[in-house]
Amino acid sequence: MDRSQAAKPKGLGERLYRFLLGDDIFISYARADAIDYAPALAARLDKFVCFIDQINASPGAKISAEIRRKIRNSTVFVLVGTKAAAASHAVAEEVEEFLKTGRPIIPINF
Repeated sequence: MDRSQAAKPKGLGERLYRFLLGDDIFISYARADAIDYAPALAARLDKFVCFIDQINASPGAKISAEIRRKIRNSTVFVLVGTKAAAASHAVAEEVEEFLKTGRPIIPINF
């Protein structure tokens, strides 16, 4: 399975565009309590290219350079705000990384 549950861009031009400019939406969440919700949200946002990390990050580990790049290159950051997300160092790192872009963060409060 691909690291992203994103709708795959169609055509070479769209793939090149996404490679250069990033995904529409980066969805940040904690697996402990949003493992079902985050992929369902990405599926509902099927008009957009969404990225959710389902296999890359290890609990307690720093976020990878690949994930940092995905965050920086996304247009919007959606934060699935759960109790576990509030306690997650990885989620905090993702938010900090995206804040550097000055682009919008959309919080979803659980």
